[in-house]
Amino acid sequence: MFNPEALEALIVHLDAEYASLVALDRCLDAEARALRRLDAEVLSRIALEKAAALDLHSHVSRERRARLIAVGFGEIDNLSALIAALGAALGASEGAVASRPILERQRLLTPLVRGLQTKARMNEAYARSGHERVTSTLNHLSRRRGGPSAMYRPDGRLRLPGVTASVNGRG
Repeated sequence: MFNPEALEALIVHLDAEYASLVALDRCLDAEARALRRLDAEVLSRIALEKAAALDLHSHVSRERRARLIAVGFGEIDNLSALIAALGAALGASEGAVASRPILERQRLLTPLVRGLQTKARMNEAYARSGHERVTSTLNHLSRRRGGPSAMYRPDGRLRLPGVTASVNGRG
């Protein structure tokens, strides 16, 4: 049976879900900038923020499923199905009025989610590329010879006569 109060609660919830996705979007943007700079310190901080944003969105997403069911049309698992159920249960005109706020939120959420998916794929590609670049550079440096031994020792110190500097700043 249709529950108008549950529908109102769902609308409020969708606004919270949108906010959680906007926070994740900001994390992905910051992550992309840090990946381009190969900034490990910033990436570490962003990884924690992104994990928290993903945890929040996972919770909000599970809660949305429960709120969809609470509206009273059974096992509805997406907003399009809810809009169709409202139209079928309430009639075309009343269903359109009742579903308008849902449709408005859906129009905001859909492109945001698609954008997040694209950004996540791009960041993964940047990370992979950066990892390959760093690995290649390290391999090149370890193969390069400054005499009979490699240029860098395992502790990161240069193997050049009279040089005790470390590339990691510890010596």
